[in-house]
Amino acid sequence: MLVRECMQRDPVTVAPDTPVLEAEWRMQEGGFRHLPVLDAYDRLVGIVSDRDLREAAPSDATALSRQELTYLLSRLETKDVMTTDVTTARPNEPAETAAHRMREAKLGALPVVDDGRLVGIVTTTDMLDALVQMLEAARGASRSESR
Repeated sequence: MLVRECMQRDPVTVAPDTPVLEAEWRMQEGGFRHLPVLDAYDRLVGIVSDRDLREAAPSDATALSRQELTYLLSRLETKDVMTTDVTTARPNEPAETAAHRMREAKLGALPVVDDGRLVGIVTTTDMLDALVQMLEAARGASRSESR
């Protein structure tokens, strides 16, 4: 199985200057945990995760008022919290190669890039779905062989 067979095509993205609160809203609305970050030329420059956003949020022990917190968070941009050293996958590489890369680096998602352009994203959920699909197909094949 190749990465292109299990990736999500045309993922939702954000720009580096997208406010963190908007990125968080997009994640919540879409039900996902990672957003690729593209520059004005549609080049991948980073990735932001829900964990990055949680770590950027102020502690409950802060002495700041609610208004001060809202103001500070509204000024924080995606580029301030994103990961810039992005590990990626290619659409024509074996899915197991990408899965090994994810496991070794403990990553929840890999942006999929082809000729420098973002074409998708593959997540641990996508990999698990692919595994389930392959196991079910193998079970079906063994049942039909035993008949």
